[in-house]
Amino acid sequence: MKEAEAVFTDYIAQNSLKDTPQRRLILQYFLEHNGHLSAEEFYYLLREKSVPVGQATVYRTLKLLCDCGLAREVNFGDGVSRYEVGYGSE
Repeated sequence: MKEAEAVFTDYIAQNSLKDTPQRRLILQYFLEHNGHLSAEEFYYLLREKSVPVGQATVYRTLKLLCDCGLAREVNFGDGVSRYEVGYGSE
């Protein structure tokens, strides 16, 4: 998990983005979760755990995770994009 955090930190710095506590929480929960979740499902999972993040922040952070290679967007033909951990799975 430390390596994935370093990848995210480097990506954030290289792209002059803000490294926020909310993004860190989303990263942590995403890396701990196995399976395929849509952004909406992931948002509701975080709400159930009382993680204080907004839905738009979840969507944007999942895109960032894909952009830096920590996540992969997958589609199973039902029109819903789902996300899986992409780091260290190749």
